[in-house]
Amino acid sequence: MLKQYSNSVLLNLRYIIAPTLVLYSLVLSFSSQGDFYLNSEKVINATLSIVVCIITIAIQLTFKGLQKFHLPKVSVVDIMVATWALYLTIGVVYFDIIHNDKFYTLSLAVLFYFLVRIIIPSCRKIKYQGILNRALTLLSLFQLIIVLLQYLGYFPVYDDNFKVTGTFKNPAPLALFLCAIFPVSLSALLYTNDSSLKTLSIVNVLFTAGVLFLTQNRASLITVLVISSIMIFHRYQFADKLRDIGRRTYLIVLPVSLTVVIALFFYLIKYKVASSDGRLLIWKISSNIISRNPFFGTGYGSFKLNYTKWQVAYFEKYPQFLNEKYLSDLRVRDIAGYVKISYNEYLEMILEQGIIGFLIFIIILSIVILRYIKSDKGSETLGYFFSIISILITGLFSYPFYSLPTLFLFTFLLAIVIANSDYKEIKLNRFFSLSTVFLLIGVGVFLCSRAFQMRKDQISLLEAETLLVNNDPIKAEIIFEKLADSQSGNPDYLLNYGKCLLLNKKLTKAKHIFIAALSFDYNPMVHINLGNLYKEEGNIDKSDFFYKKAMLINPSHLYPKYLRFKLYYDNNLEDESRKIAREIMHSKIKIRTSLTEEILKEVNRYLRTPRH
Repeated sequence: MLKQYSNSVLLNLRYIIAPTLVLYSLVLSFSSQGDFYLNSEKVINATLSIVVCIITIAIQLTFKGLQKFHLPKVSVVDIMVATWALYLTIGVVYFDIIHNDKFYTLSLAVLFYFLVRIIIPSCRKIKYQGILNRALTLLSLFQLIIVLLQYLGYFPVYDDNFKVTGTFKNPAPLALFLCAIFPVSLSALLYTNDSSLKTLSIVNVLFTAGVLFLTQNRASLITVLVISSIMIFHRYQFADKLRDIGRRTYLIVLPVSLTVVIALFFYLIKYKVASSDGRLLIWKISSNIISRNPFFGTGYGSFKLNYTKWQVAYFEKYPQFLNEKYLSDLRVRDIAGYVKISYNEYLEMILEQGIIGFLIFIIILSIVILRYIKSDKGSETLGYFFSIISILITGLFSYPFYSLPTLFLFTFLLAIVIANSDYKEIKLNRFFSLSTVFLLIGVGVFLCSRAFQMRKDQISLLEAETLLVNNDPIKAEIIFEKLADSQSGNPDYLLNYGKCLLLNKKLTKAKHIFIAALSFDYNPMVHINLGNLYKEEGNIDKSDFFYKKAMLINPSHLYPKYLRFKLYYDNNLEDESRKIAREIMHSKIKIRTSLTEEILKEVNRYLRTPRH
């Protein structure tokens, strides 16, 4: 009777597993704003959703252990993924950067990969591809509806600098996410006979193309163009047709096609040339950092923590570099800024993981791609395969792995493609299955506890920041102090706590908090606050030192220059104040605001007054 009961429960589980995965994706993507910040809605919801998946799988594995069949199997790719994750963990421990949000979210993504690998074999008796195709297409359409409402002014954007953002912080991660789902819809349009799915897909394909033009995200536009060409080429077997029409025609069509693609590529680069210049600057400085530790890298997550520091050090060593130009007439000083991402996932991988970590990643992808091609599973999972390829292409010019929904979508699709390819798998025994249940329960309890703690801290942080904005730093300090243990590695918390202490005239303690913040984020605002702190102490040299650092982080920004001007002016340093005032008046301003206009008016009045 127990066996019959377990059979019934397991059968029902198989029918709810695919929708559970879909709901997971919905919860993750519909939560708004931040991507890689530990206290953001997306990361908290991701953590809780994984707990739900773990509970489902734990129950499923329990019944599998009772039945003694259909036990999970391990493929060579699973072993390689585990090896890669272990290598990255050793790296962050060695470099003492284990408490960084990028590593935490990658850990969630890797765990999610293995959860999906366990779940998918149990779904083989149901047509889960159809469920997932509809779910992913509807997920994309939901974002497109939000975009339409934002464009018409009926739904708020999450950054007032942009017209549309979907449920993301800015248009770039929105475009990357839509681009990743695009091949799933295009595949359904080209290969399936399901009329309802085709209708959804054609609407999604057309609206996605329009929204990508609206976002002006070049990486996504290039990727959609390339992927669409490849899929249409594959569907209608143009390669065979070109061979049939003769070699001469083939030799004409191929170069013309390549010329059109290359011309479009360079047009898109020139279209936002200042952005292209910014990427070239980041890649140049990153390439120099790689040479420091080419084999093992600087640790996973180190780019986000240290790039700005590396950039400032480079400008200090080679000040003439600030006047160099790339594709436009803008100088480096006009395009350099406060940067947390490299806009090239593979360059960042080599920098952080070294050649060894990057090679492991490439080996994983090579095995997956080659094995999938050899498996020849037809059109059922072709959309998932091309979605993976599209994410990899956008990684050349953008940051798909920095956007949490796109990162999880990548691991999710990777697990599905592997499950539908032919691999030699290691069969696991009943003991290992039951051991996995207990391990997953332990991980689930830990993640559940962590998620609730993150939510609690988020509420407290919001309360403290609100008090700080409303000029009540004394009450805010009490809350910040209570969060000291759990938020000691959160640079945003440290910055706001330091500002609170500065307002409360606790300069020594504020100094220690700001210095700690620089260990996690070389933020120009931390340097500015340290400059203000030392100015209040009367230490002109130290104050000038930190203001100058803030200037080198954002050479085109007026505010750090203005603070240096005020420092010299308030201390009657006439020559220095006039020199920096003239520099301010000759600065090339990217975005004019009311603050920049006030600064320019004040500095202009000062320069018009005669010397004392």
